[in-house]
Amino acid sequence: MGISGISKKGLPKNIALFGVILAFLLWFLMVEAVGTRENQIRNIRFAPHPTFSRLIFEMKKGFTYTLTPDFKNQHVLLRIPGATIPEDFSKRKITDARIKGVTLNESKETGELLITVLLQYPKNSIYHLSLEGPPRLVLDIEKKNGAAKDSPEAVLKRKSFPELEENPEPPVVTAEVQTEAQKETVQTAAQPEPAQQAAREEEKLSPEEIAKRDQILQEIERKNTGKDLYVEGLKLFQETKYAEAYLKFQEFVKKFPESQYAENASYLMADCQFSLVDENKPDYAAAVHDFRAALRNYPRSPNKEAALFKLAKMYFSAGLNLEAMASVDEILDLYGNKRYGLQAKLLKANMYYSSLDYKKAYDLYKEVILLSPYSAEAKTASFSIADYLYDTNSHEQALNVYLEASKRWPTYSKTHPHIIYNMGKLYYAKKDFVEARKQFFTLVNLYPNFELSIKAMPILGDTYFAEGKEEAGMKVFSETATRNPETPEAQYGRMRIAEAGVAKPDYTPKKKIFDTYQAYYDPIKTFQEISRKYPDDPKSVAYALLHEGAALSKKKEFFNAISIFRKIHDKFPETAQSKEVKGMIENSFYDMVLAYYGQDGFMPLLAAYHENLEPYLKDIKNMQVLYLLADVYQKAGLYETAVKYYQKIRDLDDKGEYNDAIVIQLGSIQTKKGNYEAAENALVRFITEFPQSSYLSKAISMLGDVFFQQKKFLEAERQYSDYIKRFPKAADQSYFFARLGIALKMQKKFPEAITAFQNSIKSFRPEDPAQPVPAFYKDSFYEIGDCYYMNGEFENAVKAYKDAVEKFEQEPRNVYAKYFIGESYAKLNEDASAEPFLKKLAESQKGEIWSKAAELSSNSMKWEKGYKDIRM
Repeated sequence: MGISGISKKGLPKNIALFGVILAFLLWFLMVEAVGTRENQIRNIRFAPHPTFSRLIFEMKKGFTYTLTPDFKNQHVLLRIPGATIPEDFSKRKITDARIKGVTLNESKETGELLITVLLQYPKNSIYHLSLEGPPRLVLDIEKKNGAAKDSPEAVLKRKSFPELEENPEPPVVTAEVQTEAQKETVQTAAQPEPAQQAAREEEKLSPEEIAKRDQILQEIERKNTGKDLYVEGLKLFQETKYAEAYLKFQEFVKKFPESQYAENASYLMADCQFSLVDENKPDYAAAVHDFRAALRNYPRSPNKEAALFKLAKMYFSAGLNLEAMASVDEILDLYGNKRYGLQAKLLKANMYYSSLDYKKAYDLYKEVILLSPYSAEAKTASFSIADYLYDTNSHEQALNVYLEASKRWPTYSKTHPHIIYNMGKLYYAKKDFVEARKQFFTLVNLYPNFELSIKAMPILGDTYFAEGKEEAGMKVFSETATRNPETPEAQYGRMRIAEAGVAKPDYTPKKKIFDTYQAYYDPIKTFQEISRKYPDDPKSVAYALLHEGAALSKKKEFFNAISIFRKIHDKFPETAQSKEVKGMIENSFYDMVLAYYGQDGFMPLLAAYHENLEPYLKDIKNMQVLYLLADVYQKAGLYETAVKYYQKIRDLDDKGEYNDAIVIQLGSIQTKKGNYEAAENALVRFITEFPQSSYLSKAISMLGDVFFQQKKFLEAERQYSDYIKRFPKAADQSYFFARLGIALKMQKKFPEAITAFQNSIKSFRPEDPAQPVPAFYKDSFYEIGDCYYMNGEFENAVKAYKDAVEKFEQEPRNVYAKYFIGESYAKLNEDASAEPFLKKLAESQKGEIWSKAAELSSNSMKWEKGYKDIRM
């Protein structure tokens, strides 16, 4: 007797009857077709699983069947009465670790279809049932694992894996001839064998069979799909638990690298990293790494396009435009305008915009529109490009794109208030105030309480002010204050009315129709009130301060005005008004310089304000003011600032009106700073290029000083001599004779130096006899003595020093002059005069260096005299 079909309830819970799982090993399904009858087998489907194998036999019509297992001979026989094999039935190969093969035959004697399932193992559990829609027989085969006390290794070792045959012939087993022993086999097949039996079977295996068995077992383990672990990760991913999902996928890929799900898992790992990126502090390194790994390992994956697009987005966000562009181009090259095609083009357009290549970006947006003119991408492309152009101050282009897009999608702009507002501002920037008002009135009427409508009201008032329609503008500003009295826009309106009071103080409105009328008559008070009332509104306070300062400057209260402007810059550096401060301070300072230059105390005034005002005076264009400022800064020792102003004058002075003056001033600055080589070059160039300049005498004298400072005494001598010769009536002749004398002295030209010092004394003409004589005049007397002394003319030296001491009795240098008088006596061997003279000097200048020197000289003379007496 055969085994009848069992019900669905008889199936084990751990076996799903309708799943399709990946294959593990390659085996053969051999199908032989013979004969024809009314019912036919249509198809054989195979579904492997790590713990069981499923065969599904699809039939043309409903059927009955008998199943006869023969586990000892390792096969199962299915009999289906009245069924045949169609002529076009194709052979298939089966890949499985539990089924060796399947053969189909037609029995002419019984009229049955015989299906023989060849098994790999002698111990199996069989589960089977028939189903409808379509008619089919489901057969599940599960391998038994042996006794509970046996280890898995022992169970595996006693399994035999004979070589596969191309067309295995099944044993002839029929239901009618089944023996009692076969029945017993069916009844006991599921029972575990003792360990002794396992050991006996192990001994029967050849080394080749053991090696083959172990290889297949390893392949089974390697091919294990790990579906449960993959599904766990997928569920976590769908629940947006990306960190947990990533760990599951990572574990899955390590355990099941050959699984059919490994490809998806690799890309999902990258998606997890992508989803975990913090938009506020984006760090794409991990996501980029995982996407690149997935693309490298699975370059033909259907996930590749999405991965490339996400890579492009990350690269673009990180500022890596070249890498982003490469990814986008790869998408477009490989996939064209498929799933991510339009999005890739949009992203590429944004890349062009980020690199300021507006033309290419605009062309790409137009291409998107042409490819899919009514798509969401096309609409987004059109208005996004306009928004971007607006935000980047490309006003003309932005307005054109807004208009073009609005023609294509007329309702879109009306339902997006920011577009109406932007278009109004663009018309305002073009000074098309009529069109601007149309846009703003549309916005205010359609969206009266919208934030941008409140912002539009002051601009509406400004359009009237710009056209000289102050009363209409003040009506709008008053309406703004009435609708939203505590908003920044309301305060702006009040201040605009106060501005009108500053600009046109005699204007009288036709009607007193607005509440802020008082702001017109007392504008400074209005500005001050707003500053005090709204300290937390930087924009309003900065605006109020700016215009308060302008009003004070107009009243010639320059210092107060500049102080207020400076406050804006210090306290509100990020406001738009701070950018205007520079110009306002420049204008106020310009007026102040012209008003006060030349008055007593002006230089200290500029020096005191220099640190505060200098940052704002960089762009003055008036050359007169620039030169006055530069001169004052130079005299105050602020050389770097002075040089900047001189350079500005050069840049502005197309006619060269200030060239000679600037060269002289720069040479003077270089001299003061000790940059003598640079000063020399500048002054030499000046003397060559400007021989008729009124600054020539100054240039020659300065060049002499520059040579002197570089110890180029011969060149200095020539310059001073040239100056004295060229300008004999110059008031400073005496000074330059003294400078000439020093240059000669440094060259040890003592006679010529003495003559120069004598000429300095002779030519000296004091401007005010009551004033102290200058240092160079007194120096000349002492320098004459020094030159005589160094030239060995000690008698003349004594006379010169005595003249200097007698003329300048209170001069501190008299001590050293007296010392050299004594030394000169000594050189003349007039010890009788020298010794008492030096002794007196030493006693009169106790503690002074010259008294010590005199005492040493006096003692030295005494010692030399005593030494001479001893020798005699």
